[in-house]
Amino acid sequence: MTRKRIAALMLIPLSLFVAAIGCEKLGDAPTIADPASETPAPRSVFTVKVQTKTIERTSTQPATVHGFHEAHSYAKASGYVAQLKVDIGSKVSAGDILAVIDIPETVAKYQREQAVLKRLAASVTQAAAQVTVAKAMLVAADSTRQQALANEQKADAQLKADEAEHNRVSDLVEQRAVADRLLDEATNRRDASHAAKTAATATTAAAAAYVDVAKAKQVAAEADLEAALADVEVGQRQLEEIEVLMSYGQLRSPFDGVVIERHVELGDLVRNSQNTVATKPLFIIAQVDTVRIRVAI
Repeated sequence: MTRKRIAALMLIPLSLFVAAIGCEKLGDAPTIADPASETPAPRSVFTVKVQTKTIERTSTQPATVHGFHEAHSYAKASGYVAQLKVDIGSKVSAGDILAVIDIPETVAKYQREQAVLKRLAASVTQAAAQVTVAKAMLVAADSTRQQALANEQKADAQLKADEAEHNRVSDLVEQRAVADRLLDEATNRRDASHAAKTAATATTAAAAAYVDVAKAKQVAAEADLEAALADVEVGQRQLEEIEVLMSYGQLRSPFDGVVIERHVELGDLVRNSQNTVATKPLFIIAQVDTVRIRVAI
């Protein structure tokens, strides 16, 4: 079939379509209903008061319950578990003993330090006695010095009197009023008083030196006492340190709660846990008065 024949066939339906449209325009128009002539159906209307309300949105999700606080109890001292005071599910209060660890070497060291402290206390008593003796010696030395000063003053007064007598007798002898032997006696008495004065002065100096020695001994005794007291204080601090180490043998609960895990048995050897990540805790205590709820969202 040629291209001209195909074009003719395509025009036939188009002419038929135009004729159909023309017939519709020349015919009668369709009837349209009047909207004003129809009666509308009655409708019910409800009125409400405006209110403000909170829309509650709820959702159910899986969750886990945990203690508000969980404490992992590790051993601070190395030793064997001698007593187990609690088990899983036990209710504990703050300070309750969970377990007791036997540490005999620390106990022996504590007893040795007690003996050392007792010896140091005896040294303090001895040093205090030496201080008392030194004070008494100082009092005695001071008394001796006072007596020596009095004797020196007495000798000085006697010397002055004998010198005055010697001068008086010497004048009388020059005037030929008395015999020469009286001058000799006065001279002897003056010389004796002078010697006594010299001896009294030396005694006073010796007494003063004795006082200085007594003071030095008192200072030394007081220093020894202070040193002994310091040694006692050091011993007490060392004893307190050992007591703290011994207290590590008692594992105590940090707060009120429930034992939820126990990883130790009676007689087990426990060690000072420096690496708490690699070792399991001996006990886990959970505080359940208030709990934490964890939900995956």
